[in-house]
Amino acid sequence: MSDLLTCLQASSKTEMRLAWRQYGIDFSALLWHGFQALGNHWQHRLLRCSNYHPEQQSLLGRHWYLRIIQARTEGTLPAWEGIRLVRDKTNPAAES
Repeated sequence: MSDLLTCLQASSKTEMRLAWRQYGIDFSALLWHGFQALGNHWQHRLLRCSNYHPEQQSLLGRHWYLRIIQARTEGTLPAWEGIRLVRDKTNPAAES
């Protein structure tokens, strides 16, 4: 609930984006714990449900995506992806 208030009280677009991201992280963690509790309690019925596990995995993926973006924004996680440029030395005589 406090995350929603933070979203409403944001004074700039950057603050609002960060607040919504934090809300998404907290909400997805809450949903994940709900999925876990539901799975523990209704395991026999959920095994018959064909879309339970893909939705659970999708939620987990979205949660970690938001956590990675937040860590990158805060500077606690260094960039690991990128494009490596390699310059090949060519022999002009060999091209003719």
